[in-house]
Amino acid sequence: MPPILSIIIPVYGQWRLTRDCLHSLQKELPAWPLEIIVVDNGSTDETIHELPQLGSALFGAAFRLVRHPTNLGFARGCNSGAAQAQGEFLFFLNNDTLALPEFAGPLVATLRAEGGIVGSRLLYPGGERVQHVGVAFTPGPKVCHVFEQFPASHPAVSRSRRVQAVTGAALALPHELFVRLGGFDEGYTNGLEDVDLCLRAQELGEPICCQPQSTLIHFTSQTPGRFDAETANAQRFAARWLGRICPDFHRHLEAAGYAMGLSASLHPVMTLSETRRLQMEERFARTMDPAQWLAAMTEEPLWQPAYERLAGWLEGRGAWRDAAALRLLAAQFFPDQAQFLSLARAATRAGDHALARYAGRLLEDERAAARRLPELTAYARHLSDTLAAQGEKDLASLYATWAGARAATPT
Repeated sequence: MPPILSIIIPVYGQWRLTRDCLHSLQKELPAWPLEIIVVDNGSTDETIHELPQLGSALFGAAFRLVRHPTNLGFARGCNSGAAQAQGEFLFFLNNDTLALPEFAGPLVATLRAEGGIVGSRLLYPGGERVQHVGVAFTPGPKVCHVFEQFPASHPAVSRSRRVQAVTGAALALPHELFVRLGGFDEGYTNGLEDVDLCLRAQELGEPICCQPQSTLIHFTSQTPGRFDAETANAQRFAARWLGRICPDFHRHLEAAGYAMGLSASLHPVMTLSETRRLQMEERFARTMDPAQWLAAMTEEPLWQPAYERLAGWLEGRGAWRDAAALRLLAAQFFPDQAQFLSLARAATRAGDHALARYAGRLLEDERAAARRLPELTAYARHLSDTLAAQGEKDLASLYATWAGARAATPT
């Protein structure tokens, strides 16, 4: 009987990641027929000797190895694995992932019901915070992950949603659709191949979905040289898709009761409605219990006072490492100079020099943006005009308001 699912895993070194990924798959695989195809893109570490033995021990005849003498990159590596696949459905999976229970069944069920491309929900190590529940676009366009860093238990990240793209770290589709699309575009090098594939599928009328019932842990960007071709990839992507992508980040937020805002450096951010902010204030503003502040952060990740109070409480007790972790989360949700300064201070007191340097870079980027205020203001006006012409009145107003406020600020 041919396999229902072909799991294709491109690898380049990083043997420990591959080993742990394969062990997690073996533990969580369903009973129905499938195959595991690992594409070794010219590894030079233990992968050469250990992979064939472990793959056969864990999966027997269901394991196959495709080995290349040099690193072909993500797109070419995945395409070569797909060329060997016999499954009805293909599941492209990064080796820096760990499968969680029941990850495969919801993917196949969704594909059988809807077709198209389906992505898994991905969580950061520890399983408490979301890394991916779908790829969205902000004006520009810029690619982002919607609801990144939200608690894994939050309702906004626990339902299936239609999106324009999903990450190639855990991406499934019918074998015949992959062939019809011509596979991943090999003109990209380790970046945007997955988004491009989804957009091409969408042009054919195929749905793109993120299915949170399929969940894995993702360590993110572990492959050496992951960002070496970032500029070339962006240029190739823009040449094909600029002017053809509709911004949708704000729509995902609105569907969950949030809104899109703009930081001082013109970066799109997630924001609370005024009604929700007042509700949180009424319930938690007077509490002095740190456990309640933590509960408030879990229930409403975008209520800023909870982070400030809990981080301050930790710092007052010398728990600088925990405070720095909390400050990092706050800096991602509420990016501004005050947050970056607080993060740098907490990281320095915690002795985390790498995090302190990272905070310093964030702070310098923010200050550099302030020095480029006239340029940013002109760009905001340009985006406002473009969005208005596209019929995106609310977004156009958001950028126009940002530009107007900056123009009115004394220099």
